Amino acid sequence: LQNGASSNTITQSYVESRNGWSIHFLGTSSNHLKYNTVSYSTAVNVGNWPNAIRLSWASYNNIIGNHISVTGTAANNGDALSLNSYSTANLVSQNYMTGMFASGLAVVDSLDNRVEFSTAVSREYSGLAAYRSNSLLVTNSYIQGSTAAVVWGSTNPALNDCVFIATNTAGSAVWMTQGSSGLTVTSGTLQGGPQRSGIFIDEGSSGSIILTSNTITGGRWGVSIATMTCGACNGNISITSMTFSGGLTAGA
Repeated sequence: LQNGASSNTITQSYVESRNGWSIHFLGTSSNHLKYNTVSYSTAVNVGNWPNAIRLSWASYNNIIGNHISVTGTAANNGDALSLNSYSTANLVSQNYMTGMFASGLAVVDSLDNRVEFSTAVSREYSGLAAYRSNSLLVTNSYIQGSTAAVVWGSTNPALNDCVFIATNTAGSAVWMTQGSSGLTVTSGTLQGGPQRSGIFIDEGSSGSIILTSNTITGGRWGVSIATMTCGACNGNISITSMTFSGGLTAGA
């Protein structure tokens, strides 16, 4: 869909691509695609590039109840679902998203998107990746990957009531990195790899870090926070009502 297409619906369909996107919402910087819906369908890219579903300059769209996957085996294949290019206020609900060497769900240069009641997994990469994106809300979802969720150069994501499972020995359940600012993780279950943290706040991060009512199982450490860039960082970190169990290193 392109050229300002709005208020279209794709439902109860099977869409397969071998060389290109299965479904692509392609707007422009001045004319976003809006109010479109993909529901209760299967979108699969059986090749290696790019995504099964991609939204570019697309806002206020609904992706609901779909099976979305990239099944190619090349090391450079694409994310299953990708929200790109300032895509704003889209709803991703009740989807099963599977990547191979890329993410189940990637949110790139976008803002105010909501993910709920969904599964995002990857065999070799992060289940969820947020790159340079603002105010992403993920709730009531299951995320699994080598590192389950990567927050990369992003601002104020909120990850609530979710399960995060890292499958790589050196993977974290949630990794905040590349100058990200602000992070909220509440009421989650998180499992890091045996050589990494459940939650890893990387050097150069900033903003308010709110970790509340989470259970962290496995991993070498429960929460690891490197040197942050803000002025009075201790006042910006809140860790409350946490449960640490499993294979954590003593004293971690």
